[in-house]
Amino acid sequence: MQIIRAGKTFCRPDWSLDTGKLPDYLLWVPIEGRGKMRYRDETIEIIPGNCFLLKKGERYLATQDINDPLAMFWMHFDLIPGKDSLVSATELDMLAPYTKSRNFVFLTQLLERMIAAYYRQHTGEVVSWLVSALMELQHNKSSEGTGALELDETGAFIEKLRVEIREHPEKRYRLNQLAKKICLSRDHFSRLFKARTGQSFRDYLIASRMESAKYYLRSSRYKISRIAEILAYNDVYQFSKQFKKHTGISPSRYQQRNSDAN
Repeated sequence: MQIIRAGKTFCRPDWSLDTGKLPDYLLWVPIEGRGKMRYRDETIEIIPGNCFLLKKGERYLATQDINDPLAMFWMHFDLIPGKDSLVSATELDMLAPYTKSRNFVFLTQLLERMIAAYYRQHTGEVVSWLVSALMELQHNKSSEGTGALELDETGAFIEKLRVEIREHPEKRYRLNQLAKKICLSRDHFSRLFKARTGQSFRDYLIASRMESAKYYLRSSRYKISRIAEILAYNDVYQFSKQFKKHTGISPSRYQQRNSDAN
C-alpha cells in the first residue's frame, strides 16, 4: 500500500472541492461543520459521522456551509500493482463511497493516530491505522441487518477483557476464541484491541503477567519456577527471558533486590 499524502484540515470559508478524475483513493472523514458532496447524480450530506471513501477514477464535487465550515481528516493512498496488500482493490471497490460510522468517536481515534504516524513519517504505522479505519467502514457495511455486536459493545467487551487479564493473567487466552465471541475475525479484533489500548493483545497479556510476577517476587517465597508455573509458563527460561526484557533485570535479581530492601 502506498501512502501519498494526508492531513487534518480546517477549511477556510471559501473552501470547495473538485477532485477531477481521482488518480488514487481518498479517505475523507469530516469531524466538524456541514456541507454537500456531489457524486454522479447523487447529493450527499457532509456531516460528522458520514465517512467517505472516494474511489480511484471517479470525480467528486463538494461545498460547505459558510456559516458552519468543515474540518476533516483525509488521506490519499493507492495499492501497488504486483505487491501483496492488507486490503485488495476488490475490497475497496466493494465499499460504498460513503457510509455512516456506527462508532464515530472510535473511528476518529484511529484517524488521529494515523495522521500522527504520518507526520512522524512512520509509514508502517500509517498503513496499520489506515487498514484499521477501512476495516471499520467494512464492518459497518457487513454488520448491517445481522446479529453482529455494535462497535460500542465491542469497546465494552475489550474493556471487560482488559480487566479480566489484569485480574487473571494466568489464564490461557485464545485470540481466535475471543474474536468469535463478538463476530469478528482474529486480525480485525487484534487491530481494534491495539487501537483501544495502545498495545497488541500479546504485549498487553505479557505486561499483565510481568506485573503479577513482580508482585509474587516481592511478597511471596515462591521459587521462580513456581511463579512461572502459576502464570501459565511451561518454560521457566522463557518466563525469565520475558521478565528481563520487560524490567531490565532477571527475576532472581529482582527478588534479591526486594529481599535486601526488606
